[in-house]
Amino acid sequence: MAGAGQGGVLGWVRGFAITLAVVGSLFRFVGLGDKVFWFDEAHTGRVIAGSFMWEVVNDVFDNRVHTREELLVHQFPRKDRSAAATVRILAREDPRQTPLYFVLVRTWTQLFGPSVVVLRAFSALCGVLCLPLVFLLARELFGRSLEGWVAVALVAVSPIFVAYSQEARQYALWIDLVILASWLLLRALRRAERGDGAGWSFALYGVTIGLALFAHLLTVLVMAAHFVFVVVLNRFRPLRPVWMTLAAQLVVSAVFWPWARLILVEAEHRLWISWAAGDIGLATWLRRAASYYARVFFDINDMSLRGPGGVAAALTLMVAAGCVILLVCCAPRRARIFTLLLGAACSLPLIVVDLWSGGVRALVTRYQLPALLALELAVAFGLSHLLTSTVQTRRWVASGMAVMLVACATYSDALYAGSQTWWNKGNGREELAVVRQVDDWPAALIVASKSSRAGVGLALSIAHQFDKNTRILLVVEPEMPVIPEGFENVFLWRVTPAMRDLFLAHGWGLRKTEVPDLLHAIRIRSAP
Repeated sequence: MAGAGQGGVLGWVRGFAITLAVVGSLFRFVGLGDKVFWFDEAHTGRVIAGSFMWEVVNDVFDNRVHTREELLVHQFPRKDRSAAATVRILAREDPRQTPLYFVLVRTWTQLFGPSVVVLRAFSALCGVLCLPLVFLLARELFGRSLEGWVAVALVAVSPIFVAYSQEARQYALWIDLVILASWLLLRALRRAERGDGAGWSFALYGVTIGLALFAHLLTVLVMAAHFVFVVVLNRFRPLRPVWMTLAAQLVVSAVFWPWARLILVEAEHRLWISWAAGDIGLATWLRRAASYYARVFFDINDMSLRGPGGVAAALTLMVAAGCVILLVCCAPRRARIFTLLLGAACSLPLIVVDLWSGGVRALVTRYQLPALLALELAVAFGLSHLLTSTVQTRRWVASGMAVMLVACATYSDALYAGSQTWWNKGNGREELAVVRQVDDWPAALIVASKSSRAGVGLALSIAHQFDKNTRILLVVEPEMPVIPEGFENVFLWRVTPAMRDLFLAHGWGLRKTEVPDLLHAIRIRSAP
């Protein structure tokens, strides 16, 4: 590959990347305790506490008034529970959530204290560790340090990677392990080509990809990409690297099989991400897909792609598309095959299911992180290729594109850092609105019911947001809650129509508030 002034380019790119790595690391730790602690994070809290769903229901959905602290007992490790309880909860209630992250973050929280900041700091640290790992992967993949430093710069300030580095969930750990496993596989293949005794390298790959599988179930797609890559790289010949990769993955599969059996049994009773199966139409699906992929580089919490934000998103997508074309046309064969297969294997299966049966599974970006990593690698190669071109115009164009991508990403990170909620926080916006409405009233009591499994998670989630003076009363429907004297302002949140009718029958008047699903209950007469 022809290049001009690569040494000079490498010098300023390296300095630029290190600066952005520092900035990106700061963004990963800024405001860890300020964001809404949403439904999925509350699930993490309950699992590491060692509290089964039925225990939470028996303990707090009991028609008694509780403080927020009494609910938060089920959000941090309990002294009477061990890590074994965490594993048992996942095995019995939701085995598709594989246990590695939950066991690690439970230990982390025990070491550094029970708080939202500490809980999320584990993911933030994983997000920082991602940067040296992506450097190693890009350098090994493309054979130069330049692509490694460009990849570091892009991932450091990527809005997607920053956002998921602040979640009390497994995604930051997962992508770290995927990157590490990919690097180890490439390194093992290189040593095998040299006849350098790559057995231990393949063994390390097996251990790491196994850990990734125990961190997230969708690692199976990464494993498929890795195996197909090795087969294609060896031109479909059954050479030793193919057998070594297959052996490593078979051992991993055998170790994982007991957990996989639990997943298969559960699949008979509950569909995976059934909430994402609703058809939205092809045009809407394509618009949202464009928006989600643009969020790798630009994210202002707006899916409409209209106005100046839409123009910026479109420009970043055009740059990304151009870099993918350069990857296909100009990248070394090994790098081209690996990057394209990683992106395709981790996204196409979900896309095909969506287009065939309807749904938005492929638009759940937290499931697409390996594919988004592949996109970042493609852009890193495209920019590096142009920056070392012998044509000065191409170098200037590449510099301008790099500055635009970094400026868009950094602006997005600044917006995210100053926000309490974001698109990836589920019902976070609604929860904040509820909290602001209720906490403004003296002697406030909020009433919620367990009309579904989601009701438990929402109750635990919103407890993190409430003021310590607000009281919470949780009930299992159709039981009518007993409202103690002294609470002047009672609010009903997400209760069923049957529960509303019970309040009306017991002498309460119900007024709508500015928040959907939140009613202000006022006692107007004695109960019959």
